[in-house]
Amino acid sequence: TGLIFLHIWKAGGSTLHDIIERQYPDDTIYSIDGSRYEASMSEFKRLPEGDRAKLRVVKGHMDFGLHEYLPRPCTYITMLREPLNRVISDYYYIMETPTHNFYEFMTARKMTLDEFASTPESPLFDNVQTRVLSGLSWSVPYGECTDDMLELAKQNIETYFTVVGLTEQFDKTLILLQKELGWRNIAYVKKNVTKTRAKKSDVPKETIDLIKQYNRLDVELYRYAKERFEKQLDDRVPDIKRELDRLKVLNQLYKPYNFYQRAIGKVKSLVMGNSNEQ
Repeated sequence: TGLIFLHIWKAGGSTLHDIIERQYPDDTIYSIDGSRYEASMSEFKRLPEGDRAKLRVVKGHMDFGLHEYLPRPCTYITMLREPLNRVISDYYYIMETPTHNFYEFMTARKMTLDEFASTPESPLFDNVQTRVLSGLSWSVPYGECTDDMLELAKQNIETYFTVVGLTEQFDKTLILLQKELGWRNIAYVKKNVTKTRAKKSDVPKETIDLIKQYNRLDVELYRYAKERFEKQLDDRVPDIKRELDRLKVLNQLYKPYNFYQRAIGKVKSLVMGNSNEQ
């Protein structure tokens, strides 16, 4: 069975990419490039069928539906994040990341969090998680998501998704993924964490209400996914405390190894760069 990891922006997916890559051979993994989303999706769809048949994993920022382009049966996984926190995190992440596609667009306009959450000019679409999981994504104009899209997203989850994890319960999500997919080492070091974001409690109530208004469907989708996740966890991992304690120890042991691997990678990159110059 093939695996499709549908990575939703600012929902903990960057860390999960590294864990996935340790589970499968490199030459069986295809990553969609989120910085050139449409072009990368088109490139994948144009791959010869023989090349697609070799893949065991497709992952990245994408819409639901790529299983139709894989010749083997597939299951999906994803992570959802509490919608208000996801929007706030996304805003501050872009504003502090000069390499982000939308950094110049937003900083040049001095875009506020209110504007980011509620205007068609914003790079953020309303109800992003519902859009992506429904498979309709950006084809629906800003502000025109419907309850039918929400029901389609829920239906897709029930039909195609082995695990829909939660960013706020990341360790539990990893343990559930390990149980369901037979993964080995799931130790990790967090990646791509927004450093300067405001807490939800620090955001004015008027702004919170605005984000809720434009993400009403995502709020309901998250409630539904959380209920499903907790039931699945109870069924599959009866001794969750023991598993969490074990993962905590593994993470402590993994940190120095991860640091060493990254240092080696930087040295190799420098050496290769110098070699190319010569």
